[in-house]
Amino acid sequence: MSCGGVKITGGTASEMHNCTVVDNYSGGVGGNYGGTVYLNGGSLQVVNSIVVSNTPYHARNSVEGAGAYITNSCLIPTNFGSVNPVTMLITNHPQFAGHSEANYRLTSGSPCVNSGLKLPWMAGALDLDNHSRLDRFSGMVDMGCYEYAPRGIMFKVR
Repeated sequence: MSCGGVKITGGTASEMHNCTVVDNYSGGVGGNYGGTVYLNGGSLQVVNSIVVSNTPYHARNSVEGAGAYITNSCLIPTNFGSVNPVTMLITNHPQFAGHSEANYRLTSGSPCVNSGLKLPWMAGALDLDNHSRLDRFSGMVDMGCYEYAPRGIMFKVR
């Protein structure tokens, strides 16, 4: 079996936090009936992640696997195989800053901004652009590998 995107095998417990899985091609020769994110044994938590605009080739689902659990994520398409409960799912396009240029940063109108699940490890953590994982004004977290960074001058009035 081959899988474009993410493939986890081996029966271990895995976590996928604040990932962006975009523009993958799930191809291969025969037997490819998994998903863009495919779990083969073990368990997987998909949290605060964006899985969109992937091209399935025989892949049935965005996420596939009996031990998969999805929360606070944006997934298109929303068809799932044997996935456990799915909570806080966004099904609208994440509104990337420049999808055709592979710029997967979020825009101000993105439904993924401030829609993530705040977790203890995020205090002091940085995204791929070295921005704080937690918004310094709201304390909220975004979905995906980049935090939305507003431009311009901001004032905080007390």
